[in-house]
Parts: sequence; C-alpha cells; structure tokens
Amino acid sequence: MGHHPGPGRDRGPAAGLRLADLTPGLGKYFGAGSGVLVLRAPAGDAFGLVDGDVIRSIGGRAPTDHRHARRILASYAPGEVVRIEVLRDRKARRLEVTLPAAD
Repeated sequence: MGHHPGPGRDRGPAAGLRLADLTPGLGKYFGAGSGVLVLRAPAGDAFGLVDGDVIRSIGGRAPTDHRHARRILASYAPGEVVRIEVLRDRKARRLEVTLPAAD
C-alpha cells in the first residue's frame, strides 16, 4: 500500500497530511470502491479532513492514488475555495473550504 512519507517533506496547506491508496480490503472496510484514505490529518487541517476520511473527489476530480490527490490539493492557491467529497463514517459528505493565506 502506498503512502506519503512523513511530514517534513510537505509544504503548504497539505503539510502533515498523510494519505494512502485505498486497497480492496480497506475499501470494503470503509465502504468505498475507490478513493484515497486519510491516515492522518493534522489538527486544524486547512482542507477540513479528519483521520479515516476517504477522499472521493477534489474539485470534481477523482484522485487515482495518494500522489494524484496531493497534486490536486497543491494546485489550489491561498484564498481559493476547495470542494472535497469524502466518505466519513461511511456517509457521503461535501466539504467546502477557503484555503488560508500562506504564513
């Protein structure tokens, strides 16, 4: 199972966000046929994600793996609105957040 290496290499709003590819077994457990699993979302995550979310789409684009999800998230600039569809506790949710200005 692929996953993103630890924090330290991250920059921008996705810093500290750990993602993993959804395997068939994990997909069955989380009730999702596809998506990217959030292993760890730091406190105050800019995208509104929490541990255990399964990302289904970001801005209407379905990530094919954890690297693709990171590229999509990184394409947003501070002040832009990001719409993310997730499964949380096996229920579909739509998140809409405005990215904060860079520090």
